[in-house]
Amino acid sequence: MKKDIPQPKRYTLDKLPPTLMALVIGMWEKTGGIPKDQTRLIFTYFDGIYTNFPLRMDYFIHEQIHFIRQGAGVDESLARTWWIKYCEDPEFRLQEELLAYREQYKFLKGMDGGKRFNKPQMFEHAKYFAAELASQKYGNIISESEALMKIISK
Repeated sequence: MKKDIPQPKRYTLDKLPPTLMALVIGMWEKTGGIPKDQTRLIFTYFDGIYTNFPLRMDYFIHEQIHFIRQGAGVDESLARTWWIKYCEDPEFRLQEELLAYREQYKFLKGMDGGKRFNKPQMFEHAKYFAAELASQKYGNIISESEALMKIISK
């Protein structure tokens, strides 16, 4: 966690701006990726993280990357522009998610001085992240095998 960056506020999903949800739903409709369980969704927008459940630290790290890339709560127009590009440009979406999943993976890998998880356990985490990134939720923007290589290679 970056200590010099303002920390995002926490909001429930019902507080998510309707215009953002409409933008995301439009993306999902184009890609066929509307998640069946929308109660488990996490969004970062402008000054906060929107979710209905407590976040594990690795998920917070992932969302903090999006928070920083959206301007760390300083300029809402930057966050809005980020989301428009995210929803309209699959390559941008891929690059943004790769940044976040890599940091999430690095965080887990470094937990307890790298002793929390052994190599097979870390590989299982990486496979899970790769499957998520390759899913319809993100518009099938990459294969699982390619996502796996890109997540663990940095």
